[in-house]
Amino acid sequence: GPWYEQAGPTAAEVRIDVIKELNIVKTNPQEFDKEKDDIIHRVLMEVIPDSRKDFGSWRGYTTFGIKKKLANEVKEKIRIEYAKLDEKRNKQKNCNHGYWYHK
Repeated sequence: GPWYEQAGPTAAEVRIDVIKELNIVKTNPQEFDKEKDDIIHRVLMEVIPDSRKDFGSWRGYTTFGIKKKLANEVKEKIRIEYAKLDEKRNKQKNCNHGYWYHK
């Protein structure tokens, strides 16, 4: 059969695909957020580790919407991690301002 029925994407190729699919755009390019970047990277590696080989052939991969499913899974996990990060940051912000408020 043709190559696209034989060969399939590697985990690395799928990760790139998923990032494009997620269309993660930094709203403020000046604001490089190391922690958020780390989350994206960590989640991608968790959902799509190099050892993962179940993407099927290129044809199956594109036909069965595997990229979209993976992107949704990644997006959901990133959202949860961002929420935890924001919570942590808010706690830090509220603890570290050095003022006590008395009602």
